[in-house]
Amino acid sequence: MRYSCNAQRLKKELKLLVIKKEFSNIFHSKSIMLLIVAIVLIPFVYSFCFLTSAWDPYGNTGKVPIAVVNHDKPTHLQGKLVNVGAQTVAKLRKDNQLGWHIVSAQEAAKGLKDNKYYTVVTIPENFSKNAATVLNLHPKQMKLTYKTNGSLNYISEVMSQVGADKLNAQIRANVTNAFASTLFEQVGNIGKQIGTAATGATQISDGTVTLDNGVNQYTVGVSKVHNGIQTMKVAASPLSSGVKQLADGGNQLKDGTSQVANGLGQLQGNIPALSTGVNKLDDGSHQIKGGLSDINNQVNGTGDSDLTGGVQKLTDGMNQLNQSVNFGNGSDPSLVSAVEQLYDGVGQLQTGLKQFQTQTLGDNNSADPTKYGLAKGTEYITNKMLTLQKKVNDQVSALKLATGLLKSNVSAAKSNQATADKAMESAVAGITDPDQKAAVEAAWKKVTAAQDKMGTVLDNGKTLTNDDAKNPLGAMSKISAMSVLNLVVYNMDTDETDPETGDPNGLQTAVGQFADGLSTMNVQLNPSAAAKAKDPETLGFDEGVAKLVDGSNQLKAGLKKVYQQRGTLASGVQQLTDGLNSLNVKAPKLSSGVTQLLNGSGQLSNGLDQLNGQVPTLASGVNKLADGSKQVDTGAGQLSDGLNQLNSKVPALIDGVNQLSDGTTQLTDNSGALTDGTSQLKDGSKKLADGLTDGYKQVNNVKLTKATAKMFAEPSKDVQKRMTTVPNYGAALAPYVLALALFIAIIIFNFTYPMRRHDGYKSVAEWFKAKIAVGTLVALAMALIEATLMLVIGLPIDHLAQFYGMTILFALSAMYLTQMLNLAFGGVGIFIALGLLTMSGSGGLFPAETISPLYETFQKFLPMTYAINGFRNAITSGIASATVAESVIILIVIGLVSIALMFPAIKYLMAKLDIEPTK
Repeated sequence: MRYSCNAQRLKKELKLLVIKKEFSNIFHSKSIMLLIVAIVLIPFVYSFCFLTSAWDPYGNTGKVPIAVVNHDKPTHLQGKLVNVGAQTVAKLRKDNQLGWHIVSAQEAAKGLKDNKYYTVVTIPENFSKNAATVLNLHPKQMKLTYKTNGSLNYISEVMSQVGADKLNAQIRANVTNAFASTLFEQVGNIGKQIGTAATGATQISDGTVTLDNGVNQYTVGVSKVHNGIQTMKVAASPLSSGVKQLADGGNQLKDGTSQVANGLGQLQGNIPALSTGVNKLDDGSHQIKGGLSDINNQVNGTGDSDLTGGVQKLTDGMNQLNQSVNFGNGSDPSLVSAVEQLYDGVGQLQTGLKQFQTQTLGDNNSADPTKYGLAKGTEYITNKMLTLQKKVNDQVSALKLATGLLKSNVSAAKSNQATADKAMESAVAGITDPDQKAAVEAAWKKVTAAQDKMGTVLDNGKTLTNDDAKNPLGAMSKISAMSVLNLVVYNMDTDETDPETGDPNGLQTAVGQFADGLSTMNVQLNPSAAAKAKDPETLGFDEGVAKLVDGSNQLKAGLKKVYQQRGTLASGVQQLTDGLNSLNVKAPKLSSGVTQLLNGSGQLSNGLDQLNGQVPTLASGVNKLADGSKQVDTGAGQLSDGLNQLNSKVPALIDGVNQLSDGTTQLTDNSGALTDGTSQLKDGSKKLADGLTDGYKQVNNVKLTKATAKMFAEPSKDVQKRMTTVPNYGAALAPYVLALALFIAIIIFNFTYPMRRHDGYKSVAEWFKAKIAVGTLVALAMALIEATLMLVIGLPIDHLAQFYGMTILFALSAMYLTQMLNLAFGGVGIFIALGLLTMSGSGGLFPAETISPLYETFQKFLPMTYAINGFRNAITSGIASATVAESVIILIVIGLVSIALMFPAIKYLMAKLDIEPTK
């Protein structure tokens, strides 16, 4: 039974000796030791240098030099000064987003050539002039040119392009605002002109009513004259039949012609006034027609001058905004739905934090230490470790005391043996019997041999060295009770350290260092009252988790206000959309009214033209009628003086009567046309007055203000809401850089460390244990140093435990994978690991969808892809919990599969080296 226990103990010691031998080889090689120390520091040094060089480049864009050259010359639009170039330069002088330098064209060209400026923005000479052509028939587009030097720095070129785009958008908004204000001012002026035209049209309508009444009276008089002339003509026909009848008729004719002459005299006197009034009416109608034509061109024109089209565009844009806010676009949800989803997501985050708090707090008042929270559990383990440290120190002291006592007993035994030897020599010399003396000498030799063997056992304990203690198998020939005791004392009490890893060899030192580490961790998780008093911001782990839960509650309360106002926002957008749709419906009515006014003014103008054309004929006829009536009157007077003269003049009289009959017939025939013309003039002027009055009211009811003009210029505004916050470019690159630095250091370690060298291993298990122990310790050192020092230099971390866990997990997974490739394929395996590193190069910098399809496919099989996901969630959150869990599982699987494949790789390697593996 005792032999079996000793065999098991010896077997266990032999297994440990294999690992110790591996580390002993490292400690005895200064080059390997220094190389491992340097490699362990590589992840931190690489990450620190890379991230600090690109920590926050977008926060310093104000230092990026951009040259601006202003050639613009001011101009005027509708009597107002337009100076877009100067206004733009004035705003750029106050803008700090980029380093704007206002310089001359020569200085800008030289600066771009000498790499002083990244970009040159040029405002051309006709910038304001082209802006002022917006109301012309053929407007000219404003062109803002910029020249870049992408070879100097591509990112600066992208920044310059974004700055130029924002500058162009700002200029468009300002110019649109000015254009809208000018257009609104013109619409107001048009309304005033329509009001003036409506007043004039009303006066014309009143005048045409009076004219129509006068013309009606005139036609009645002309009809009476015509009837009288016809009667006279009939009466003149039988003139030759008798003078008496003629005398009687002459007397009657004299009375009638006197009345006709008086009426025609009055009519002849009013003809000039009638002609002048008709001319003025005709001229006024042409002016009204021209003014209405200008109004019609502005209301029903094309391009930017089309009021109806402009209102339609504004309505379409508002409908799109309403669609995005209340209904969404295709696969994109509405703004209201997005707010609701964000509110639900924050609620889930709050629930998760409370669960995390419950899980980490534990039950600190429980009698079972396994139920303690993280902070309380650490404190409990630390106290237990300090107790263990004290016990180990006591055992070491006891072993030292036992060793001293044993050495003292060995010295006393040797001294007694020397005295006995001298006494025995004297006794043998005194024996005279040869046989007896020979027997005694033979017996004494056996005793002496036994004593010498015992002395050797004890003396070898003194000559056992530390190297023998490290290699018990090599010291088997010297084994003794003293050597075993020395070995135990050395392993527990030595203060030597591994020269390559820096780890202690003695149990007492190792326990002390582990106890110190636990104490440090306990202080961080459970800071003392003195530390909190010195720094009020110092929090324990439980307090920090509680503060994080309180922050999530505040975030949800703030978001709740936005959530409650979502209906008000949607209703306001809907009301604004309905108002614009109503305005859009009324715009065609305004256009139709202006068109009707223009058509009515054309009809009025044509009717007045016809009336004005007939006025000279009317005047000529009236003059002829007046002259004839005078002649009739004179003839009637002479008729009474002598019928003989009348008889001789009868043919002339008949001719005159016939002519007079023809003239009155013409007047009668044209009286209907004159009456119709004045009636049309009256109706047309009435329609014109009503149309202009309605148009004035419609235009005056449209309220166009500066706020409306600003709405035309900037109809929308983007508002960004973040699910998570990435403070700067360095924090965004950190997941990729941390994983990359670890992978690079691990590849360098496997390239330089003699992983495939056989150091007397007798089995696959021995080789595996030796190499896996070194790889594991190096990976842990890399991970812990990188994670801790990155925290010290200020890398912001959202989830500390997850950050440390992901760093350690990826370091071990990458180390085991690279070790497996190295053991299996040697240099080719290192090359394969480099290939995996190379293919991971773009996945951490750009979205997977934007890289080459080939690389996008490979990303699913690369360990860095899953490490980056874990780092991103640990540093800035925002990665789905399922994705993080998947990444952890895949990294664990990669590590386990790599460990499993190391066994056949080592077995093949041992067979290749003609070494027979043992179980």
